[in-house]
Amino acid sequence: MYNSEKFKEFMVQRNWLKRFNSLSLLNESTRVDFDERHLMTDCGVSWKEQQQKVLSSARLRTRSNNYVEDNILHEEFLQLLAQGHDMLRRKPKKFPFQIIPVNCKLRVFSFLGFVDRGKAAQVCSEWSVLMKSFKLWDTIDLTLFPAPNPHSKDILLGYETYKCSLQKFLHYLTCIGAPLKRLSFAHDIGDHRDGWLDILQSFLRSVPCDELEFARINWKETPAHPPDSDLCNFTWCTSDYNDLMYRQRHRQRIFVKFFDFFTAIAPAIQQLILPFDWSERSVQMLNRLCHLKILNLEKYFLFQGLEQRIVDQLMVATPRLTHLTIDVWTPSGHGLQLYKMHSPNIHFLDISKCRGFSLKDVNLPCLEELRITRCLLYGPILSNDQPDIPCLGDVLRRGAGRITMINFQKLNESWHSTNCPEFDLVLQSVCSCSRHKHFK
Repeated sequence: MYNSEKFKEFMVQRNWLKRFNSLSLLNESTRVDFDERHLMTDCGVSWKEQQQKVLSSARLRTRSNNYVEDNILHEEFLQLLAQGHDMLRRKPKKFPFQIIPVNCKLRVFSFLGFVDRGKAAQVCSEWSVLMKSFKLWDTIDLTLFPAPNPHSKDILLGYETYKCSLQKFLHYLTCIGAPLKRLSFAHDIGDHRDGWLDILQSFLRSVPCDELEFARINWKETPAHPPDSDLCNFTWCTSDYNDLMYRQRHRQRIFVKFFDFFTAIAPAIQQLILPFDWSERSVQMLNRLCHLKILNLEKYFLFQGLEQRIVDQLMVATPRLTHLTIDVWTPSGHGLQLYKMHSPNIHFLDISKCRGFSLKDVNLPCLEELRITRCLLYGPILSNDQPDIPCLGDVLRRGAGRITMINFQKLNESWHSTNCPEFDLVLQSVCSCSRHKHFK
């Protein structure tokens, strides 16, 4: 005899209708359609008799011997069959999220923000456990953390609440212990009143960073911080200017120590974006990042002295680098600064945001795309005639023969020749030599 309770559980968990059709219990001419509107009434056979015929067949008996034995059919069994048929015809009001696989649930949860994930963790114990999965916390972007409302009446109280909430969130991540793969933050490590340096270092010490591959580090400012009253009253008098310069140098010295700590705990970084101070020690620390392929060095201060030996050290410290973006404004009292760049693996070079930075020699055999612009600063750079500025076209012909694109402009294969009108048009917009700089 069959067990009615067991059969009820079977019908709820599995789609028995698809099972009947997939078993091919009857041939095409005698297949049973379970929709009452399409029953074979012309044969004079009722739906109940058809079910008895199907359930008494030898093939069904062999495949469903757990529920039908010795060809014994009962009214209760047929009633359960009819109930299951009605259940399948009724569409559920909501999608049964709880029945999908765990990986699919985690994929859905990955699109939630930090606040929404916190609310989802309070729904039930199952979701609370899923919210602690490593897959949800391998990418941390603290710039997306809810910032205080800048239009609130007490903005300072809102900022303190934001800071307290962020510390609790970092503590929660520390308790989970998920290995980081992508990290982004924007906090002023030089502001001792907020203590972001200690907060970030404590967090990075507590979580595994061996697998960290991407890092966007904005260490020079905190966008969520309310306007500083000291800066609002800033004037360009000597004392205020000296105080500003002291803050910049103090923050830069703190960055050197922080960058030393960061490169030691995250040696597997492949892509790095950060404001750079171009100090010799900071350049040497890049040598620890053996897997670094994409490097974006943003501007830290308005004018940054940059020597050729620092550029050479950067190229030596990053032998696997394929994409390099530089944003630096060099002092230009004596005109453009001329630099050499030698690297065996760089495919993409962007110096379009630089000011006072010009190329006089390159050895970039793999370079395919270059983004560059003519210096936009006025004064000595444009008024002072520098006959020693080489033509960018000659520089590229000598050391970057594989280049195919300049500033999104695809080059002809004949650009290597001295008489290429298309290439000359490109040079007229980017080259600073005496022959091209007067074109607009």
